Amino acid sequence: ESRVPEEAVTALGRVASGDGRPEVVERAITSLVRLKKSSHEELHFAVGRALVEAAKPGKGKALGAILDRILANHMNQGSAVQRAAACTWLLCLVKYGDQKEVRDRAQKIQKSFSLALTESRQITQECASKGLAVLYEVGDEKTKNELVEDLARVFHAGTRKVTKDTEIEVGVGGGRGGGPVSGKMATYKELCTMASDVGQPDLVYQFLDLAAHHSVWNSKAGAAFSLGSILKASERLRPNIEHLIPKLFRYKHDPDPKVRASMEELWSNLMTDAKTGKRRGLEAKHFGPVMKELHTSMGKSQWRVRQSAATAMSTMLQGVKAEQILPQLQTIWISAFRLIDDRKESVRKEGFLLCKSLASLSERICNPTYTRASNASRALSELLPLLAGDEGLTHKVKEVQGVSCGALLRVVKAARRLVAPHLPMLVSALLQAMSTLEPQAFSYMQFHAASVDLTEEQLEKLRVQAVNQSPLSDALDTCLEAAASDARTVPEVGSAIAGLVRQGLGLPTLTGCARFASRLIVQARLAGGGPEVRERLEQASGEMVRAFVRGLKDPSATVRKEYARAIGQLCAVSRAKDVAFCVRAIIRLYTNAELERKGDDDFAFVFPDTFTESPLRSRLAAGGTAQDI
Repeated sequence: ESRVPEEAVTALGRVASGDGRPEVVERAITSLVRLKKSSHEELHFAVGRALVEAAKPGKGKALGAILDRILANHMNQGSAVQRAAACTWLLCLVKYGDQKEVRDRAQKIQKSFSLALTESRQITQECASKGLAVLYEVGDEKTKNELVEDLARVFHAGTRKVTKDTEIEVGVGGGRGGGPVSGKMATYKELCTMASDVGQPDLVYQFLDLAAHHSVWNSKAGAAFSLGSILKASERLRPNIEHLIPKLFRYKHDPDPKVRASMEELWSNLMTDAKTGKRRGLEAKHFGPVMKELHTSMGKSQWRVRQSAATAMSTMLQGVKAEQILPQLQTIWISAFRLIDDRKESVRKEGFLLCKSLASLSERICNPTYTRASNASRALSELLPLLAGDEGLTHKVKEVQGVSCGALLRVVKAARRLVAPHLPMLVSALLQAMSTLEPQAFSYMQFHAASVDLTEEQLEKLRVQAVNQSPLSDALDTCLEAAASDARTVPEVGSAIAGLVRQGLGLPTLTGCARFASRLIVQARLAGGGPEVRERLEQASGEMVRAFVRGLKDPSATVRKEYARAIGQLCAVSRAKDVAFCVRAIIRLYTNAELERKGDDDFAFVFPDTFTESPLRSRLAAGGTAQDI
């Protein structure tokens, strides 16, 4: 039953052709054109064939009149459904009509098809792309040259705006990359550019034919419009394959499955040796151009280009060697971070997948088991400042923070002792991340501890316990191992910890600093070493002792306890003057006394009127000095 309208339309065209009287032909054409409001796509192919059939009695003049009528009254007017119908009819007229009449109106027809490429309906776009390809095929040499020049100007000049469903404006400048109209037009523009890049701009017509993937082309009515463009394009592109490989590789990963399938087939034909029939893959000489194309495309304004580039980049990273990727590794990570903060959800999804591939790659090339130590060290120099810096752990976007943290932990665990030269920066970043990456629920509960039947100290202990069981603690353990094996970095690490303590960051960071300092000294002492190592430990512990002592007045009891434990460990390796500073400060806190300068090198303790009696306090109150203790 679904074929009845099509058969009726076909019969009407044949009746008009057989009768031949002008009034019968005109009535038939008018009746066929009235079907423009139908949304039945295959019916309009039958209407187009019927229009060609009805025009036969009048020979070329009748067909020319029908072409002029459709171009003037239907292609740029009416609803989207009506314009889709007119575009389908025009395609049939170009394909089956009198070629002379078509060539005489070639530029007008191409202009109408070009505007139809920006339509929102897929069938309209693809009828237009097919129509352009068919129009080029029926033209003579002069017509073909003119068409190529005109089409290039159209693709680079501007787009069309449809308002009120019927009014059409042609203007300069493309739309934003996220919309369906500008996105599709951008693809056609890229196809035109790709054809021009290889010095064969007329190839764009084969590409336009390839870009049509509506299901209607698989039907009996639509199959007749296939030009065999894949085989034609493959043969013509083969001599210029080196220039096309980067763009074709990206097109193979287009979000549109139909475009992706066509480009896969074109790729397969191009990468198959014409003599032996063997298929070859990407060679080392292609790596640089492909990576450059993908990296540039990840920053383009069209979301389809960004998404396809991200997908293609994930594919390129599989099994790549460290020597190949190291010069570009940092910039690829930065581009991937931008993708996971993209406004388009599908692009963000591909961005996360790309980051996952990058994390696996980074872990492999930073592992001296799988990569030469020189390359692994170079990779760490590129990655650690990025992942632990403003572009990574401290980025304003939470998703970027999370991805950076995961990648950083994997890299540190894989590199192990190779991270030693970067320990001051790395330890500082990991300790800060303990606070920045802490769940916000803990901070909320800290201010509402009473409502959950917990004291503030109990809640602080829970927070510290959670941090100590986090992956960040595992990374710090690796840093401890590296620091213990290379005492040269210990003073710089000590300075970094002291700086964090003085800044007074969040609870997890402050307690983490104390715990790391204690374990650092213990590990370094257990590792042993000569006078040089002891000198470095004294140098590192002195600055940390002074910072922790000043922090003993922190409002948090948990922080004060961790600082006290750290001070005990640090004093075991500190210089005498640093230990003396510590003892004086602790006595001052213990006695609740204020220091008053007594001479150049000593202080006397001055107590308030009321204090708790003790032998120590009595001795100090009697005039004892800090040096007497």
